[in-house]
This record gives sequence, C-alpha cells and structure tokens, in this order.
Amino acid sequence: MPFHEVNSIAEKGSTRVANVILCAMIISSILLPAASMHAGADIDTSVTVGEDEIEIDSSITKDPLNGNAQAGQIIVIEGYVSESIDIRDRPGVLIPIPGAIIYFIRNNTIVAQTISNPIGYYSVVVPSGKYSVVAVARSFQNNIFEADLQSTQTLNIGLIPIPFNGFVPYVRYPVLETSPGREVECSILVENFQVIDQTVTFTVITPGRDWQAWFPKGEALLVRTGGFDFNTFTLKYTGNELGTYIVKIVVNGGAYFAEIPVVVIVKDLPFEKVDLGSYSPERVVKPGSTTVFTLSLNNDYADNKFMDFVIEKPEGWTATTLNGTKFFIPDEVTADTGLYVYVPEDTVPGEYYINVTLKGERLKSNKLCLKVTVEGDPLFDAVIKLKKNEEGYPVINATEGESFEIPVRVYNNWEFPIEFVISAEIGDNWPYYINGIPRGHLVVEPGKAGEFIVKSSVPNGTTGNHTAKIYIEYKESCDTLFACVDCLPIQLPKQHGVLEGVILTAATAGTLLLASLIKFGRKRFP
Repeated sequence: MPFHEVNSIAEKGSTRVANVILCAMIISSILLPAASMHAGADIDTSVTVGEDEIEIDSSITKDPLNGNAQAGQIIVIEGYVSESIDIRDRPGVLIPIPGAIIYFIRNNTIVAQTISNPIGYYSVVVPSGKYSVVAVARSFQNNIFEADLQSTQTLNIGLIPIPFNGFVPYVRYPVLETSPGREVECSILVENFQVIDQTVTFTVITPGRDWQAWFPKGEALLVRTGGFDFNTFTLKYTGNELGTYIVKIVVNGGAYFAEIPVVVIVKDLPFEKVDLGSYSPERVVKPGSTTVFTLSLNNDYADNKFMDFVIEKPEGWTATTLNGTKFFIPDEVTADTGLYVYVPEDTVPGEYYINVTLKGERLKSNKLCLKVTVEGDPLFDAVIKLKKNEEGYPVINATEGESFEIPVRVYNNWEFPIEFVISAEIGDNWPYYINGIPRGHLVVEPGKAGEFIVKSSVPNGTTGNHTAKIYIEYKESCDTLFACVDCLPIQLPKQHGVLEGVILTAATAGTLLLASLIKFGRKRFP
C-alpha cells in the first residue's frame, strides 16, 4: 500500500478510535450505575460507531456475582498492535504498529472493524460472544485467531514481520466475502526496494478441492526498482458449506519467499435471494373447474438451486405444477412454471387463498399469496336499456352524422363490492366516450345496480347495419353486451326542375281556358 494511503487510513483510524472511546464512555456512564442499582435488569441500547454507523441493539444482563456479561452484552475491546515480543532480543519491548486493521468476525459476518492509531492503540465496541479476529498490517504477516470475548477487556495483538529481502508484499483487502458459485477478486501488491527490476511469481493455495483460483493476466509480475505494482487473481468457491476459510498466496522472487494468508468468508450475501411472483395472482372460476396461475421464479444466487414447492391450499383442493413439488432454477436466471388448481364441485362460492413458498438448502423464498374467487350464481347481470329486435338485440336507429346513446345497467349479485372496468367497441372504430363513471371504472355495492351511458355518433357517409359492443370486466371475468346500430341515409326534400314547372303551368292554363269556353258556350247557347 502506498505511504499516503497508510497515512490517510491512520488519520481516519484516529478519528474512529476517538468516536469509539466516546461511545464506550457514554455506555459505561449509563449502564454501570443502572446495573449496580438493578442487578439482573434488562437494558436496551443502540450504539453508532464512527463513520461506519454500526448499530447494535441488544438486551444486557449482568451477573450479580462476578459482573461478567451474559450473551448479547455490548462490550469494549481495546489494546495495542505491536511486533510480537518473542521475536525481539529484548523481551517485553513493544514496537507499535500504526495503521493495522483489526476485523471481528462472527457467524460469517464482519461485526466490526477498526484501525490502530500512530502508537498502535485500537478500541472497538462489539456484542459479547465468540469471534474470529483478523489483524493485518503492511510488511507483517496476517494474524488470525479465535477469541471468546464475554466482557470488556484488553486484547493485545502481536504481528510477525515478513522477512525483508528488498520486497514488501501485502494484500489490498485481506478479508473477502463471497458466496457459493460467485467469483471474487483479490489483489496482491508488491513494493520493490532493490536496486534492480525484479520478476515475482504468485501461487494460490486453496483450502480444498471445492475452490478454483486463477490469474487472468498470468502468474508473473515485473516490479520496477523503487516502485510497486500489483497482480489480481480470481477466486471461486464451488462447494455448499458456508463458513470462514484461509487462502494462502505464495510470493516468490529470486531468493525471496513469502506466504500471505487471506480470510475468505463464504456466506449468503445480502442481495442474494429467490423471488417468487405471479403475473396475475387472482382468478375467478366456477366449482368443478381448473384454473392455471403462471409463477415466476428469479434466482439471484450465483449457483443452481434445487427447490421444493410448499403449497398451502383449502382442504380438498388440488394444486400442483408440471414439475410436481420439485423445481430447478439455474444460477442467476428467471424461470416460469404453471400452477394448476382444481376447485371441487361442492365448493361454496366465495374467496379462497393459496400460499406458495419455495424451500431449499439453507434458503427460503418469499410467500406468494394467490386469490381464487369461486362463482356460484353469476357475479353480476348487465343489460342495455333499449328496445330489442326479433333476434333479441337492442336496436338503435340513427342517420349518418347523428349522435346516439347506449344506456347500460349493471347489477351486483354478490356480497362484496365489485369494481368493473368498462370499455366499448362501436362500428368500425367509431369515436365514443363513457358518461357517468370516472376513467372507465364502475364500483357497484353488493345487492345494488350501477348505470352509465356510452355516447357515440354515426360517421358521415356511413349507412347499413353495424354492431356496438360494451365490455364489462371484473378481474379474469368479462361480459360483452351487443347492440345493433341501423344507419339510414338522410332523406332530402324533393325539388322540381324548370321543364316540370313549364309543363305544370301550361297544363294549368289549358284547364282554365277550357273551363272558360264551357262557361261561355252555356251562356250563348242555353
């Protein structure tokens, strides 16, 4: 690690240590008097440590005989990180190590971590319990040990220097977290203090056959004199056992040899899960029928999962998939399957629920709730309030360009409110709108009726017979009402031409002349 990075980490570490000490003082001032006054009382507390915002909520119980904490107490661990005293000529002389990082691991989780200050001091707040403690520092071998931390105590840590032969190798992130099947990368940095360039090689020693490790850019690295460089290898665990493992990186450079351990925590990472869902989780069916739900299963793990369906259903019902109770989900994919549900003929009408869960080794999906509405009598009745023709369809007589209305009445036969979705299809995509309900949604209370009007008009130049369809939808149920629209052409008044006027005038004049002659003849010849 470059020197400026170490100094930056040390400065942050000092700030975090100060925050930790402050938290510890506050906890001690609050908890210890209360414990002395009320031995054995439960106390709830929450602590935030520095910038890491480590929140710890626990119930604390003091032992009235010796003051030791029972499981779950918040305790303070402090101490010094220094060179191991048994490797020095002067036993008992502590040589502090600043910038050392100390990890506290429990149940495959990094509970807390801190960093030693310029004099090697560290302090951290953790819940009591058994831990794997990892201490790492530049130019020193990692120290990994188990510690049973049941009360506030001093925990000094000694580190052994890596033999110096002109090289300083170290791991950038000495504690890695991964999960079965998921790849993780690890970088090894090497600083060269020799007067010549040097090539170093790397070898990874894994803890068993269920591990794979490889260097994508090769196992050799040329490090220039006075400089540093790094190489990265990829690690993958192919087994199924969760836990904490040690992987060793061997660094060779001429006569130089170093073995650097890395802690690998194999766990189910927080974002890994199996999601179970359905595109349409509700169905409306009749007794004695079968309905199908489409289930969607999303595997966020990096390895394949063999799961079992756990189905909670009404007594007497049948619910199964095409795969039976077993299901295989490849790594990091989404798969679909059908859940077939048979409703017995004697099922009482009403609403029923089916719960589906997937279970596998060490994991469980969310619970999916599916709803089945069993029909008895028809859910609703719907009619168009117009006169019907001989075929029994409502008829609308209109001429081209004329507007018309289709009044509809919907009656709710059930004992719960029903929300309908209303739409229409009139003629050949004639324009329409629905009056009386907002956004095409009609809510009808049980035992009551709701009404609305579909309005449209006959396009100009349209004649003949056309069909109007009114769609009334409720969940998976849909009813269609039909009406006939008879479009008649416009009847224009009859107009006479000029010739017809002349003929009419001549005929009228001839008739008058004939009448006059007859009258004159009667007077002259009586």
